[in-house]
Amino acid sequence: MRQPPPIVLAVTGSARGHDTLSSLLHGSSGKDWVLKVELVKQLDERPDEVCALLSQHQPDLLLLDCAGRVDAQLIRQLHQMAPRLPIIAVGDAADDRLLDESLAAGAQEYLPRDHLTAFWLRHVLRRVLAQSRASTTGEENFRLALQHAPLTLIRVDRNMRYTWVYNPHPDFSAEQMIGRQVGELHPSEQTATMVQAIRGVIESGVGTHVEYYNELSGGRDYYEATIEPLFDQAGDVQGALIVSVKVSSHKELIQALMLSEERYRSVAAASKALVWTTDAEGAFVEPQPSWQAYTGQPWAEHQGKGWLQAVHPDDRSRVAASWHEAIVGLTPYHFEGRLWHAPSQSYRYYEVRAVPLFDEKGAVREWVGACVDIHERKQLERALRENEEIFRVALKNLPISISRVDRDLRYTWLYNYHPDFMRYQVLGKSMEEMGPAPEFAELARLKRQVLATGQSIRQEYTITLSDGPHVYDLTLEPFFNEQGEVEGVTRAAVDITEHKRIEAELRQARDELEQRVAERTQALVEANERLQLEIAQRVRADQALAEVRCHLDRSREAERLHLAQELHDGPLQELSALQYQLSELARPLAGAAGAETLAVIRDMLDQINAQLRHLTQELRPPVLAHYGLAAAIRAHVEQMQQSQPMPPVELTLHEGPLPLPEGTALALFRICQQALRNALQHAQASRIWIRLAYEGAQVALEVRDNGVGFVVPDQWADLTRRGHLGMAGMAERAASIG
Repeated sequence: MRQPPPIVLAVTGSARGHDTLSSLLHGSSGKDWVLKVELVKQLDERPDEVCALLSQHQPDLLLLDCAGRVDAQLIRQLHQMAPRLPIIAVGDAADDRLLDESLAAGAQEYLPRDHLTAFWLRHVLRRVLAQSRASTTGEENFRLALQHAPLTLIRVDRNMRYTWVYNPHPDFSAEQMIGRQVGELHPSEQTATMVQAIRGVIESGVGTHVEYYNELSGGRDYYEATIEPLFDQAGDVQGALIVSVKVSSHKELIQALMLSEERYRSVAAASKALVWTTDAEGAFVEPQPSWQAYTGQPWAEHQGKGWLQAVHPDDRSRVAASWHEAIVGLTPYHFEGRLWHAPSQSYRYYEVRAVPLFDEKGAVREWVGACVDIHERKQLERALRENEEIFRVALKNLPISISRVDRDLRYTWLYNYHPDFMRYQVLGKSMEEMGPAPEFAELARLKRQVLATGQSIRQEYTITLSDGPHVYDLTLEPFFNEQGEVEGVTRAAVDITEHKRIEAELRQARDELEQRVAERTQALVEANERLQLEIAQRVRADQALAEVRCHLDRSREAERLHLAQELHDGPLQELSALQYQLSELARPLAGAAGAETLAVIRDMLDQINAQLRHLTQELRPPVLAHYGLAAAIRAHVEQMQQSQPMPPVELTLHEGPLPLPEGTALALFRICQQALRNALQHAQASRIWIRLAYEGAQVALEVRDNGVGFVVPDQWADLTRRGHLGMAGMAERAASIG
């Protein structure tokens, strides 16, 4: 496919300049380029109109005729708006200062109008367009080479703001990052480490190497980063270049890449032509203004062969020898070397060509030559070599291979191929000659499709090699010649065999894990069902036991009531009758022998009667049934205080709004009885507190003392085994009433 010719936009500030440029470039438009000539009066005051023309025509080169003094500010504004657009400035005079101002503002060339010819103007246009195209092609090749490599390239300024980003993480786009500070989009501890490292490089001017990781949507990814300072022409640090290599798949150290700051910038500065003449012996015999303007040598210094002093010392002897050889042999002269450039105070590369002019007798009359500044071309070639070296280092330890084929599908270049394909065995061969394997036929079909359509293709591709099947992430891109025709296909293949193997293993592990989880879940469900059944059985057993305990308590209390009634109606009544009879018997014996014995017997009967009555009340306190729990507790405490020595007892007893059920009141009374007995027998207490309170629908009974206490066992049955039945009985009574 043929690419359209480049667009050259010529903008002039005068009608005269409009006619001049149209005349000089007449006949070349449509062949080498498409020419657009625009007139903008008062050009230096109307930069917005020039910007609008750039947006309208989208030129590949801008020819700016300021119709007077070159406006460096206008050139600077246009260069900032379109930094990749080559600019050629046209001015009134051949002035070194105007040249330096134009180049400093961003122009690639400055041409004085007085020395402008159609041939020279077209020559300069072709050279600048070729340099721009070479730079763009180099950048495109570099982009294609790294398109599927696990690299992220970032450039930041002194304020830690992104100014250029290539191949960022999928969570972020370059547009999101440009202008933001490092760490602003994804603050984390690891990001803070990177911020500190970048700031250290900017402040110290010394590069560093950092290992870090990010946790984003794809999980944790590990990186190795090389951070290098970027310097301006004055040698001051203007920012930093960060090259991050993703190393998650193999966790091996990969040498970080150093990329040139100017790898994607058009490296085309001023290119100046020096036209000169010499005599037949190769000596300057008259002043050479262009030579003096370029080298700074006045006529007194460059006359004769003094011009050799402007040649770089390392090139001087070779220049002199080759120049002498051309003069002696009367052959056209061509040489590339370094020449002193006075405006920049440095040596610049140049290309010189010269031919002899003969008189009517065939003798050499003079030599006419021209020196063309090729310094930018040399720098571009060096930059391309550096980029190629960077590309080589970048791909050295990565699972990516690259190759090119021409329109006949013959290999013209390859890099980092599988050991099955040696370079000398592959170069020059066609796809059909590589082998009859179906994989080669499919690959050839895809490449022919790219050649026919000029469109790229990306898909997975599998081929069996000597060490087994390999899976590649394949990208096929067309590349074009200068006429815009598809010249061949570039192939980039990333070996993802290991990645595919890991994916398969992960899927298998996931399936096995899901199976084990399902089995374990089923086992847990069955165990839970058994446990629920056991719990239900235990609950039913506890309920049955509680019912038995309640029945036993009721039976016990009923038996106590029956025993109390029997004692009251039987022995107590008989004792009372016996006491009465003894009293009657003692009256006639007053003062007589035996009266004292009767008195002792009567006292013993009184004690037995009192003990039986106390026992009857213990078995069934009558106060509880008639006056309630609070009165029963108070009466019980008073009776105990009368019958035996005991510490002070502080009572806080409240009556409830409604009488308690008989069973509940009796259980609480028995608990209080047992608690008092424990405090007197075991606690060695000096004070006892009893509190009875009603809290809503609940009743609280608290008996506490300041005695020695004891360790509460995990189970009350432990106390029962050691013969301490009181606490266990209290617990059972409390459980029985809920």
